[in-house]
Amino acid sequence: MAFNRTTILLELVRLAAEDRIYREVLSAISDGIRAAERRLDDAAGRGDEEWLEVVTDEECDLLENLLGAAYVVCQTQITAVTARALALRKRRLQDGKAFTAFGEGKADV
Repeated sequence: MAFNRTTILLELVRLAAEDRIYREVLSAISDGIRAAERRLDDAAGRGDEEWLEVVTDEECDLLENLLGAAYVVCQTQITAVTARALALRKRRLQDGKAFTAFGEGKADV
């Protein structure tokens, strides 16, 4: 397969979109969420309302932090794919080729 600039840029977009690292990070966050769920279930099973309230407060704080981390991971991935896609568009237009998949702004991607 011959590699020209467009092919290389398309490959970079594909690699950014399929990045396994962010999936592994999200999987670890998911494991943390499931562990919090188990701790909540265990606390609920004790039948001690005061203990359940304490555990619920702690686990809710943890869950909020885990969801915030997941948001940042996803936003980073979106930014990487968007930047690569915009670079592809720019190169195609600089080479005098048509590009109609999306416009010039991040929101267009």
